[in-house]
Amino acid sequence: MCGIAGTIGFADRALLEKMTDVIYHRGPDDGGIELFEQKTPVGFGFRRLAIIDLSPLGHQPMFNADGSLCIIFNGEIYNYKEIKAELLKKGYAFKSATDTEVILHAYAEWGFECPRRLRGMWAFAIYDARRDAVFISRDRLGEKPLYFARLSNNRLIFASEVKSILQSPEVPRQIEPDGILSTLFFLWTPEPKTAFKGIEKLPAGCNLIVQNGEATIERYWDITFEGYGEDKGERAYVEELDALLRKTVKEQMVADVKVGAFLSGGLDSSLVAALMTKEKGEPITTYTIAFTEEDKKFEAMPDDQKYAKLVAKHLGADYREIVIKPDIVELLPKMIHHLDEPIADPASINTYLICKLAKESGTTVMLSGMGADEIFAGYRKHLSVKVASLYKRIPSFARSGVIEPLVQALPVASESGGYRATRWAKKFLKAASLPDFDAFIGNYSYYNASEMAELLSPDFREACYKSHDECYPIRRHYELREEFLKRKPNLDLVTLMCAVDTKCFLASLNLAYSDKSSMAASVEERVPLVDFKVVEFAHRLPERYKLSGLTQKHLLKKVAERYLPKEIVYRPKAPFGAPLRAWVKKDLDALIQDCLSEEQINRRGIFNAKAVRDIIARDKAGKEDNAHRIWALLTLELWTRHFIDQSL
Repeated sequence: MCGIAGTIGFADRALLEKMTDVIYHRGPDDGGIELFEQKTPVGFGFRRLAIIDLSPLGHQPMFNADGSLCIIFNGEIYNYKEIKAELLKKGYAFKSATDTEVILHAYAEWGFECPRRLRGMWAFAIYDARRDAVFISRDRLGEKPLYFARLSNNRLIFASEVKSILQSPEVPRQIEPDGILSTLFFLWTPEPKTAFKGIEKLPAGCNLIVQNGEATIERYWDITFEGYGEDKGERAYVEELDALLRKTVKEQMVADVKVGAFLSGGLDSSLVAALMTKEKGEPITTYTIAFTEEDKKFEAMPDDQKYAKLVAKHLGADYREIVIKPDIVELLPKMIHHLDEPIADPASINTYLICKLAKESGTTVMLSGMGADEIFAGYRKHLSVKVASLYKRIPSFARSGVIEPLVQALPVASESGGYRATRWAKKFLKAASLPDFDAFIGNYSYYNASEMAELLSPDFREACYKSHDECYPIRRHYELREEFLKRKPNLDLVTLMCAVDTKCFLASLNLAYSDKSSMAASVEERVPLVDFKVVEFAHRLPERYKLSGLTQKHLLKKVAERYLPKEIVYRPKAPFGAPLRAWVKKDLDALIQDCLSEEQINRRGIFNAKAVRDIIARDKAGKEDNAHRIWALLTLELWTRHFIDQSL
């Protein structure tokens, strides 16, 4: 796990030093810069977090024997030993025990096809002097970030983080309106766009080839639903998934540093911890975050640490827990700096704090249960769409005339705490009467079309939000739906939702904040449930193995029964959240009043000050749960001050 940066079409050592210095946290163990003054000048910069082969032989940029190839690599290749054995038979010699050198020789042997042979997470760039080309690749699911910007005269700049690219004076610090709308609708921006004008994400599963002054993006992997339509029976699928998970967890435990695990007490992290324990044959170290009783009460949060302790006891784990009440006013701007993009999900703070504890305890690699909800239909929105199909059978006059007005009139909080069931009911009814796929999007969108139009200032709305359906973040979901249905016309709704979530929600939100937050603490987070073989397996399953009746992640739970107590496997779904509502109402109140004042809103020119004031007032009065909306508005203002105004 490291940080990479590079320039193509020019080579500027001073710039590369700035680009690597600003991502020092990604690799405090070593660094390096190389310039290539060939027909096409190229510059590579690198910061190293040593995980495999801690010796100086792992130094990057790394060259092959004759110096014709050079690589900078961020990530881990879990099948590198198998590939190395194959390459040794072909006559390749290795100086180090690193997976970096394996990629270098794999490229020498298979060229642009080499990513298809890799199993892991990566973003790497190879300078090929023979071809006068730069080959850049990003892993299949988007576990590792890779940003780039096109400059004048066919030049290009790329890096692991946006803040590296912004070190170039040629890259304008300008807002991309589609990124603003995306953050408001979903709290994140679907790839390939970002909230920075002119800065793109290399899409997951793609290569970027720069040669002869041209930059070409080519896709080497996608969800194809191969085998979809078959049904081998539950027993066969349980055996297959169990074997897949044991294999991927075993591979991802390989490291020359201490490896630990996130443990929330939920199904996914508990299963990963159980498989790690089985593979290691001795207790592992787990890390759990807990909040104060006061914060949990206001959030109406479940008692996660009770379940985490139960799992740790069952596994005999070395249980580490941190009870926190962070200085959120100080921490929020820091997280905005590390996240680069205005990702308005407070779960990023949890990840950072757990990884910080782990690092201070001597752990450098952490395995998490991220990804299972996307590929096995574990989110409330997946269940809500199914329940909504039943709700729509109720006569419309009863829905719109009785049920919905009654629920909307209910408060979501009082002075003493929040009402979780009311929050859920209001969110469900917001989209329940829509067509199925519209309901899927609407269920986790924070505004509908009329609400968004009301929120935006007239000028911004006229310039950037003329049509709801054509708005980038909404349109991107429908584009993915059409791609998948063209590939597999008979795709069931649950698998379709999972596929869109995997390509959109997982890549652009969960994996993005996980990488940035863990690397902010110089910790490598690995996500075995996102191994592409597991993802391919999940997307060929019949619907009932993901969502069976009202049971979510059905097949995964059947596997988990082999390793965990049933009270863990079948406990109520609990999000990996933070006491956001308590923070918004108490700790952040003064900051919100400053950043979202009428004067500041009017000065920025993006929002309607009255609409923002109403959102805050209705939340304070307990009439609506607007905590995420307020958090997103606050995040956008602080992000703009930090990255665009450079005044924070």
